[in-house]
Amino acid sequence: MARYLHSYAVMGNHYHVVLHINSAEKAIWDLRRVEERWHRLYKGSLLSQRF
Repeated sequence: MARYLHSYAVMGNHYHVVLHINSAEKAIWDLRRVEERWHRLYKGSLLSQRF
């Protein structure tokens, strides 16, 4: 969740992606915050929705 896409290039048979992971931001997140952000992006499983 603390990833940022800097650039990408799509080629004929592969692709290149440049990502930045913000370790300082990731370190202050608790499990609840990660779960809330995940469910904003994806539906999640029944188990994670009940949590």
